[in-house]
Amino acid sequence: KASDAESMGLGPANSTAETEPGVVQELSYEEKVSLISACESSLALTREELTARVKQRDAECSGEDSAKEQLKEATKPGVMYMRASLKVSSQHSLCESEKQVVAALQKQAQVQEDRCKALGSQ
Repeated sequence: KASDAESMGLGPANSTAETEPGVVQELSYEEKVSLISACESSLALTREELTARVKQRDAECSGEDSAKEQLKEATKPGVMYMRASLKVSSQHSLCESEKQVVAALQKQAQVQEDRCKALGSQ
């Protein structure tokens, strides 16, 4: 099973590398620095994506609140009420979806941060 670092394309998670099956050698200082740098770059990208998705989540959830207000204003059954009802349903789905994306990115960022710290302490 590949480690988290390997699955992110960052190479081995520890300070050794397997060049041939069963043969392990220490990574050079430059290789360790490169591995840590790649980890930190990947973490920075994840954090940027997280920031963007938090803004998107906030917008979608605010849109849900606005749609609910429109539904309250459309008191008579008819086309306006149906449109408002559909908009509430759509915005609710978008809001919930963005909440899940944000939660997943938060978890990913934490895992990457822990991995970078571990790489730096080796």
